[in-house]
Amino acid sequence: MTQLEQTIIERARGYLAGVRAFYAKVDQADEHDREDFQNNHAGLTALLEFGHMNDCGMSPEGQAELLAIEADAAAAIPRPASANLWPRGGQGKTSDVNAVMVDYLKSQASRPAKPDQAK
Repeated sequence: MTQLEQTIIERARGYLAGVRAFYAKVDQADEHDREDFQNNHAGLTALLEFGHMNDCGMSPEGQAELLAIEADAAAAIPRPASANLWPRGGQGKTSDVNAVMVDYLKSQASRPAKPDQAK
């Protein structure tokens, strides 16, 4: 893999770590945490697209690494009980990850803020 591919993969892993960190403390998350999550998720989603693009300059090994990170991301994002977005027996795709994230954020927005979270 080229140095650029390695950098893209490392950044994707870093963004995924940020997404996981948010979900580890989601019940105590404040507005800053939500903004960090949105930035990490947006960066992750953008980089994962290279795993699906033909003739984008990524080697097959680099694309395989991104697809593996994408599968980890899909597993890291909790699915609302009502959501049935994953293909049966398959791994989530970036669009599925995005849809789950939108559903989750909508469910959180309707929850009242805890007293220590109010600004």
